[in-house]
Amino acid sequence: MIHAIETFLHDLIHLSALALETVGVFIILGTAIRTGIAVTKHKGHVGLMLGKGIALALTYLLASEVLHTLIAKDVTSLLLVAITMVLRAAMTLLIHWETQAEEKHIKEEESHKAE
Repeated sequence: MIHAIETFLHDLIHLSALALETVGVFIILGTAIRTGIAVTKHKGHVGLMLGKGIALALTYLLASEVLHTLIAKDVTSLLLVAITMVLRAAMTLLIHWETQAEEKHIKEEESHKAE
């Protein structure tokens, strides 16, 4: 009985992590398509749009990695998951910092145009 519950939870966590990864991939693809269209139409602030999309996708991918820590079988796999989490978190923070700087720059430009 306990083994069946463990197997069920393992499978549920694995499928949930896979679902989160899939959402992250679709967000990246959708953002890439949307920004590609924006580039061809010469719409501004494409970098900001791309950065926000990637940051959102990385958040989903990071949530998936958190679930992977629950089903890590040994120290080696746990270490790989931890390293992946740290890298994805660092990328998320860097992209968040860049998008905030870009938003601030856009607001400054708009305030100078209004004057």
